[in-house]
Amino acid sequence: MRGSGPGGQGTNSSSNKVELRVDLGLLAGFFDEEVIAALIANEAGKHVSADHATLVVSCHEHRSALQNKEGCLQKVRVMLQAASWVPPVERDPVERPTHIVTQQKQKRRIKSNMNHMKKSARKGQW
Repeated sequence: MRGSGPGGQGTNSSSNKVELRVDLGLLAGFFDEEVIAALIANEAGKHVSADHATLVVSCHEHRSALQNKEGCLQKVRVMLQAASWVPPVERDPVERPTHIVTQQKQKRRIKSNMNHMKKSARKGQW
């Protein structure tokens, strides 16, 4: 396939564009149905065929077909990672006993008052 990208006039005569077609039925053997469904939902209209059976990825960013093939594989890896990402489950916040909190507040208030008294004692009487 003819590709565009860097190479100047060499792009007119070189065939370096790579198109990778992945059968989603084969991927179903390696990944859960949820991952495949998320992949189809994420990439629908961009890289998934109309019948939702094939993932089509093309790359023509490099001058070499081998680098473009590696670029296609990297794109598929990124798509699969994005589809298989599960948001972390938020845990309920641990409630601290209120008497400990109030004791800490009281200690902090006493310390603040003591510091204020020290500052006041350093001031001279006018």
